Amino acid sequence: MVRRASSRWSNANKLYQMARNPRLRHIVHHADLVIPEWAMACGTPVVASRLGGLQHLVEDGAHGFLVPPADPEAIASRVYQLLTETELRARMGARGVEDARKHDVRRQARRVLDVYEQVIRPAG
Repeated sequence: MVRRASSRWSNANKLYQMARNPRLRHIVHHADLVIPEWAMACGTPVVASRLGGLQHLVEDGAHGFLVPPADPEAIASRVYQLLTETELRARMGARGVEDARKHDVRRQARRVLDVYEQVIRPAG
């Protein structure tokens, strides 16, 4: 168990270091919606800051929790709640899986392509 937790911490630290790299920051920035969506599809409740697209993706109290931005105490409190309340964690996880099944992969891919097309389209 300690080895598994250590491995998870190492992966989280690697992601954090990537986010600090200016050349990779944009990739990690765009992953902020993909990773929580994958977590929900896998039955893992999400604790996310109430900002950007996350507040539209995570339904507070249904798939997980939304917390105020830059509030580590709120994040810790909600993570602790999910770790200690098995039924709540299971209910939120099941809701995430249920909602993920409603999403059409082709539609999501089209949305991603639309964003890329907007980014590369010349202004004017």
